[in-house]
Amino acid sequence: MLSVKNGGSSGTFGAQVQIEDPKRLEIEKQIEQDEQKDRNRKKRYN
Repeated sequence: MLSVKNGGSSGTFGAQVQIEDPKRLEIEKQIEQDEQKDRNRKKRYN
């Protein structure tokens, strides 16, 4: 029943995830940083 068009419901879902599992947010941030580092390395080598 998740609607992509309804940003309000997805935002509420995100808030629930943050409250339930704060460590998941930290892990996701680390993954994003690692991905950015990988992109920067590829740019240098290309």
